[in-house]
Amino acid sequence: MAKKKKYTAMVATMLTPETLTKLEEITEEQEVSKSEFIREIVEAKLNEKETNNEK
Repeated sequence: MAKKKKYTAMVATMLTPETLTKLEEITEEQEVSKSEFIREIVEAKLNEKETNNEK
């Protein structure tokens, strides 16, 4: 049986060279992919927004 994909939608974004360099440094240091790092940030921000809207 084929493994079900968890992530199916792609989002492209433009970054400054400086931001990309910082992203690459952090993800290399943390040994995570750039995609995983960005997903974690987006999910955290969305959770924060939901929490603030519930107040």
